[in-house]
Amino acid sequence: MMTASCLVNPLSGYETELKLEPVAPENKIKVAVVGGGCAGLAASCAAAERGHDVTLFEASQEIGGQFNFAKVVPGKEEFHETIKYFNSRLVLSGVDLKLNTTVTAEELIAGGYDRVVVATGVTPRVPNIPGIDHSKVMLYSDVLGGAPVHGKSVAVIGAGGIGFDVAEYLTHDTSHAATSLDTTAFMKEWGVDMSNTTRGGLLEPVDSLPAREVFLLQRKKGALGTGLGKTTGWIHRATLRKKAVKMLSGVEYVKVDDAGLHIKVHPKKSGPAIEQILDVDHVVVCAGQESVTGIMEPLKSAGVPAFEIGGAEHGAFRWGACAIPDYSNSTLPYPDSRRAGRKARNRPGYAPGGSDRDSRGRRCFQPAHPIRRRLRAQRPQVVGPQLLMRVRPRAGRREGGR
Repeated sequence: MMTASCLVNPLSGYETELKLEPVAPENKIKVAVVGGGCAGLAASCAAAERGHDVTLFEASQEIGGQFNFAKVVPGKEEFHETIKYFNSRLVLSGVDLKLNTTVTAEELIAGGYDRVVVATGVTPRVPNIPGIDHSKVMLYSDVLGGAPVHGKSVAVIGAGGIGFDVAEYLTHDTSHAATSLDTTAFMKEWGVDMSNTTRGGLLEPVDSLPAREVFLLQRKKGALGTGLGKTTGWIHRATLRKKAVKMLSGVEYVKVDDAGLHIKVHPKKSGPAIEQILDVDHVVVCAGQESVTGIMEPLKSAGVPAFEIGGAEHGAFRWGACAIPDYSNSTLPYPDSRRAGRKARNRPGYAPGGSDRDSRGRRCFQPAHPIRRRLRAQRPQVVGPQLLMRVRPRAGRREGGR
């Protein structure tokens, strides 16, 4: 059976297994955390609350990282409160926060830090498509970061969690509040009778017109959104259908030019691909992420104990709160049963060695993902009084696969 946890506090549900123990004054160390995104914030607070001297460097003018993109998506406005929570927690824990500061490896080396936590996050991956540098092309970070999207038609490349969020954002008319912030409008949109005078408390839904025409595209064949959350994925798919978003799978991206996005749509079974030109005003790229780890090599060469967490360690999995549990990676040993908070991140379930049971014999919902096992084999652990330390993978761990 899987234990429920919390999006913001991965210790929730694991209080008896994962403990943040205060350190003795003589074991206090000087820690630098580079990056004020989800993982960096959680690592900074956890280390400071244990009693260490922590300095957090953030290049932008505000903390939050990927949360600052997620919070503008209709229905995810609560992430504003998560950032407020971390702002307060930084103050209470005594973290020295330095905003608008792009720290270099040389400065970290000269700073005499005992540990450096690299939480520099991710950058959008840019696919190798002819014309990808065309003026029509935008990255998801540009769109969710507030860049104007002119025109009435947009193609979104990539139908993962970010692609669905961007499609939702693009269909929303920013001239008025989202229905997620207006109870009356929300109930009308989904056909809920608040007076409870109709049979079943249901009314005919009143759909609002989308702000623009959106095409949501993915390379692989099959239904879109299969990797979304098991309990919320259907909501995202239903919302986009209500906004008349055109979803295409099996798409091959040919090129981008003044005419729009040239694609080939491969049928689900056999048959020739169908060539199309999507006459769109913009093409938004949501094709994954890449880790930002430029300062790691100089630090390692100088002998500074440093390691990555969050998106900087494995960017392919990161989107907003996914990185929060990684603070535990840097401060706590993990029981073999499961990483705290990981099961809530819309990823395949964990089971050691490819089994469908954990080390305590408890059945997991799904077999382990082979990439997840490889990442877990390299996990950090506490050693003695030290805050952070890497150890070699344990002997006898099987790679397995499916």
